[in-house]
Amino acid sequence: MSLETERLVLREFTGDDFAAVYEHRSDPEVVRYMVWEPNSDSDTLAFLDRARTQAAADPRVAYTLGVIEKDSGQLVGGIDLGRNGPDSHQGALGYCFAKSAWGRGIATESARRYFASASRNWTFTGSGPAATRRTLVLFECSRNSV
Repeated sequence: MSLETERLVLREFTGDDFAAVYEHRSDPEVVRYMVWEPNSDSDTLAFLDRARTQAAADPRVAYTLGVIEKDSGQLVGGIDLGRNGPDSHQGALGYCFAKSAWGRGIATESARRYFASASRNWTFTGSGPAATRRTLVLFECSRNSV
């Protein structure tokens, strides 16, 4: 799966993404609101393996994509959309971006493109830091709770 916006390419992760993924997912400030700790090498490898396994699943219930800036060609983070199960119309959106991507609308732009390509109706629960809740509002996602 590959999606594009004016500034970004959202695409499947590859093994070549290890260094960029490790760089931002191992930063304590980047992951401070995540349910996981800063990544070790093995954590990053496991994440990339999970993303590849999810991509090959049938039916596919999770879409974890790398986000690349077109101008620089740099992977600046990832965005994840997953259903609660194969027959579920509920799911969750998650994202993790390098500090260089913060405050530039990249999470919002990525999420908007993701949802524009979705073929099902999804219901999302907004939780976490205020920036996450603002992102949900910016791409006009209905929220069960904030």
